[in-house]
Amino acid sequence: IAVISAEGEKTSFGLTGKFHLVEDLRSGAFEASCDYGIFPNAEGMDRLGRWRQDNSGQVHPLDSREAQEVAVTESYLARHGFFFPERSPATFRRLDPVLEDSRGFDRIVVTPEDGRAVALWIDRSTHVLDRAVLELSLGTKIIHYGNYRVVGTIRLPFKVIVEHRDENETGIARIRSYQISKTPLEHELTRPAVLSDTAMVGEASATITRGYVDRDTGFFIVPARINGKGPFPFILDTGGHDILTPGAVRELGLPAMGKGFSQGAGAGSTPTEFTKVDRLDIGAATVSRQPFTILHIDLGRTKDGNAPSAPVAGILGLEVFERFAITIDYKNEAVTWQPILGSLYQGAGQGVPIRFTSDMPVVAAALDNHSGWFDLDTGNNVDLIVFRNWKLSSGLATGH
Repeated sequence: IAVISAEGEKTSFGLTGKFHLVEDLRSGAFEASCDYGIFPNAEGMDRLGRWRQDNSGQVHPLDSREAQEVAVTESYLARHGFFFPERSPATFRRLDPVLEDSRGFDRIVVTPEDGRAVALWIDRSTHVLDRAVLELSLGTKIIHYGNYRVVGTIRLPFKVIVEHRDENETGIARIRSYQISKTPLEHELTRPAVLSDTAMVGEASATITRGYVDRDTGFFIVPARINGKGPFPFILDTGGHDILTPGAVRELGLPAMGKGFSQGAGAGSTPTEFTKVDRLDIGAATVSRQPFTILHIDLGRTKDGNAPSAPVAGILGLEVFERFAITIDYKNEAVTWQPILGSLYQGAGQGVPIRFTSDMPVVAAALDNHSGWFDLDTGNNVDLIVFRNWKLSSGLATGH
């Protein structure tokens, strides 16, 4: 078998859409996509590496050191590498069997060459793969496989559940049909094309807007218009997504769809819904047809100079940073927005490469000469955060 493809439906965060999956058993390339109507999203691996298409339709790489290691294992699972040890080098380690809800499982930890260890849970009565468990730096990704049926001469799961915080791949996929091919793909799997949804009024090359740090919250605030209304104050957040509060949604008269949750750095979660705006205006920059997450949380109020205080309408996050080179001038309280899609933008000064493990940029840095990868989060209004696992592994002294 060279290629396995599947069609079906996927339900995620109260939305259901058309699901499509392709797995190339020879190269390990894969693509999993779903169109929920209000927005599409997708995940994949091609010859350039791992990628993700967020809800706004734009694509960014998952190219941090951890993401690359995890991608090797995801590719191993996509090629069903445990059936082909001769072409998928890996080490195997047996764990003790476990009993869960009267079901017995054999567990084998598989570590593909240059990949992340994954624990395979195998049903002792049926001998099929029940789940794959990957430990990540933040949390655990669990893929459940169920409702196996015979397709041709092999058994395949017709129900796949992914648990992974609030990431795009979280959800339940119900497969309607599989296609099994012994013929390689005619064309390589490639990531979706860049969308042309950004424009500048009067064909300006850049626009400068007001920005300021709110004295009470510490958030960096910028003004933006939604569907011609506003301007409304938004938090400019490299660690977030495009978000509206329920109050802003009501004021704008926007519909709400779906029902999900969002998790931050802590253990709590907040209910979410989704909506879509026709037009987002930031100074002379315009972005059209943008989905927003409705976050059921009070982001507080903000005050700009002598103007009356106003409720924060939401967050501008990954989606605007995918579309603009954004210069934040804290001292002069100004933000410059320059379109980068389809342009040959060259940054000024000395740059630092950014990488992605998920949807937040990470940079290489050192804390007291202890090197590591740090999230770059302009929406973080508290002190520097150090995760416990890195602190222990790096040898950072107690009391830091």
